[in-house]
Amino acid sequence: MILIGDNLCGRKYLGVTTGLSTRENNACPRYIRRMKPDGQYHRVLEMTCCPDYMEVDNRCIACPAGHFGQNCSVPCLSGKYGQQCKLTCNCSRDRCDPKTGCKCKAGYIGAHCNKECPDGYYGIDCQSICKCSENSDCDHETGYCSCHIGYEGRFCHDICRDQFYGQDCSLNCSCSNKVPCHHVSGHCLCPKGFTGENCDEKCPVGTFGGNCLGTCSCVEGTCDPKDGTCTCSPGYSGRLCNENCPQNSFGIGCNSTCTCDINSRCHPVTGECLCQPGFYGKDCSKKCSSGSYGPGCIYNCKCSRTSVCNTQTGECTCDRGWTGLICDHKCSSGYYGVGCLHHCGCLDNQHCHHVTGVCQCEAGKKGLHCNETCDAGTYGVDCADRCSCQHCSSVDGVCQQMHASNAGILL
Repeated sequence: MILIGDNLCGRKYLGVTTGLSTRENNACPRYIRRMKPDGQYHRVLEMTCCPDYMEVDNRCIACPAGHFGQNCSVPCLSGKYGQQCKLTCNCSRDRCDPKTGCKCKAGYIGAHCNKECPDGYYGIDCQSICKCSENSDCDHETGYCSCHIGYEGRFCHDICRDQFYGQDCSLNCSCSNKVPCHHVSGHCLCPKGFTGENCDEKCPVGTFGGNCLGTCSCVEGTCDPKDGTCTCSPGYSGRLCNENCPQNSFGIGCNSTCTCDINSRCHPVTGECLCQPGFYGKDCSKKCSSGSYGPGCIYNCKCSRTSVCNTQTGECTCDRGWTGLICDHKCSSGYYGVGCLHHCGCLDNQHCHHVTGVCQCEAGKKGLHCNETCDAGTYGVDCADRCSCQHCSSVDGVCQQMHASNAGILL
């Protein structure tokens, strides 16, 4: 008969067969010699699984990962892996597993095992989570914590113990009097209020704190060298001593009470009453007397007698009819009264009294508006003088002769 199996290695044979069915996929023929009963040998076709296949339950299946060859009896050669060893490893630094390919060692991942574990992970396939603190580096292979300078402990949570500093906390502090040092640099950590290599120098003015690294912010006062607390100068208050004492208080801490009158303010430092202009006295309760003015009434007024001096400013308030800075000038011609603001009402530009506004008539005139002539027998200013003759001039009193024109008689 003719063999019709799918994988008979490209050959046909007519005769006796043994082994697998000739219809089995992935089976190949193999010729063997077999003795007949008569003692003669003859060729027999035996069906077996092709290379890279193996027989399982009378079926041929592909070699599992890691093996190849006849009956899958040969392990993958170096650098090969996978089913029938058909895949090639490309590992950069690790071994090639014949089943899975590149087998990364602890701390590495990736198809070619060329990537280190991301931060925070370590070990095989980077599956383990680091427990190191932020003060250290985690070894991506082992998870071991490498402490930064100045830290110690399994997970590097702790700063160096007292009197030690540096890498692995292996260096001894050199500060005197057992003053601690900085766990990283080894610099002496001076107590508050002190500085210097041996911490025996007090903080300079304007600084405070350990090693005097703080800067004082007091405006009107002194700064505590330890904690920077402000002690205010007399007359000042507030956290930064930048505020004057509240009203009616003065002195250190603004703890003293002022005794000044309402016409004054209290000096925030001494408590002295600072009088407002126009007042004087210890408590500023007395008004300035006539002729003085200003704070404490220390200034003399310069006003004339025809005015009143303002006790606060020294400004002169003129009486009626007077003007000028010190009220020593009469109102200008044509004006009178308070502030010389009123116009005279006299006719023919007659002058008026600078105080009352009464018209001051020229000699020979009288009346409210100087529009009347002196009565007979009188003359002069305000017609106040008496003539010495029957008929006189109303201006200067000079006697005048009268003519009787009708009679032709001279009187």
